[in-house]
Amino acid sequence: MQCTTYLASTGQGNDVVRVVLDRSDPNRPIGVSSIFAVDFNQPLDVEVDPYGNLLIMEFTGCIYRVVKTTGR
Repeated sequence: MQCTTYLASTGQGNDVVRVVLDRSDPNRPIGVSSIFAVDFNQPLDVEVDPYGNLLIMEFTGCIYRVVKTTGR
């Protein structure tokens, strides 16, 4: 079983990180992280709205909406 979460990172860079957790073995979960979006001004939080869009809030109060689109 896999689940995905997104984290605001203000350490090395001001990025949003995607973490995929594989729990197929409950005694040994494995997580893989990757950079999802870069160059934010101190991102504070990442949430998902009722429509499945990703909302990224910066320290400045600015909120960005990332909309999932279908491939061509």
